[in-house]
Amino acid sequence: LKSKHSPLPLDSSIGSKKKNQIPSTDCYSYAIVACLKERKFEEAVSLVHEVQDGGFEIDHFLAFSMVRALVSAGYLEEALEYREKLEKNGLKPSLKLIAVLINGCIYRKMNEKAVELSREASKIKNFVRNDEWTLKSVINAYGQAGMWDEVVSALEMYRKRGIYPSLESYKTALKVAERLNKEDE
Repeated sequence: LKSKHSPLPLDSSIGSKKKNQIPSTDCYSYAIVACLKERKFEEAVSLVHEVQDGGFEIDHFLAFSMVRALVSAGYLEEALEYREKLEKNGLKPSLKLIAVLINGCIYRKMNEKAVELSREASKIKNFVRNDEWTLKSVINAYGQAGMWDEVVSALEMYRKRGIYPSLESYKTALKVAERLNKEDE
């Protein structure tokens, strides 16, 4: 299998440890991303398991790619467990990684866990400027849980930190408000 997005072969040769040839974590990261772009979720998960079994040192990009692959393939519980394992090993989750988990929880209707992760994301001090994806995930999580005041608080908190929500974030908030109003009727 070859990806149209990457010249790398996406088969078992990625992880094979030929003489003096051990693939780097970057190689795995890009191979996982290529599998995801091609919607080859099970192949991406196979690569995730290769990395886990290979004893590699995990960086933020690889951790994000691995968690995204697990969530995309429907292995949310494994992704949540892996995230905890990463933290125990000293790797703090990035906002993007938390956003992937929030979206997975929203999709699986795990509203309490989505809200818990949203609160965790809100406590992280080093927000990436213009991180709209995480903000929209947080808005949706609070909206799914029917927590309009939390939606407003999240928008205010982002603004206070110098991250000005885009039109897309406000549209997401308005959709949440519209849905909550319909539920109240």
